Amino acid sequence: MLEGGYLAHWQHAALTHRGDPGFRFEQPIMDIEKVVISKRLAKTSRERTRVLGGPLAGAVGSLKGESGDQIICFGGTSFASALLGADLVDELQLFAGAAVRGWRFDLTGSAPYRCGIVNRYRRPREGARLEAQAAAIRS
Repeated sequence: MLEGGYLAHWQHAALTHRGDPGFRFEQPIMDIEKVVISKRLAKTSRERTRVLGGPLAGAVGSLKGESGDQIICFGGTSFASALLGADLVDELQLFAGAAVRGWRFDLTGSAPYRCGIVNRYRRPREGARLEAQAAAIRS
């Protein structure tokens, strides 16, 4: 995820959309210290990023022993399942991005269900069609 363009994407977005309220997430991602837990990656050249090796439980346990407020983990379903399976999760928050290939969407409502599913309603942001067309032309 790290070397696959994750940080490069957020860095580009933070620089390109500085001050845009629709892009408030990007700059904090660049400002915080990042830790990569990896069996294969030994080091990285990314700013404010370090690599921890070894088993997942030991690496996360090491992070929990450091000073700081929270540990936020980003990853896919395999990573989340491994964290949950090792009983390393204190709180689970799921994020769904509101962008699809250049389109931006505004939240218009949500409806929680007893089973735990939350349906979120979104509409394309005004001008989103032009942004999507420009993105398609650039690629």
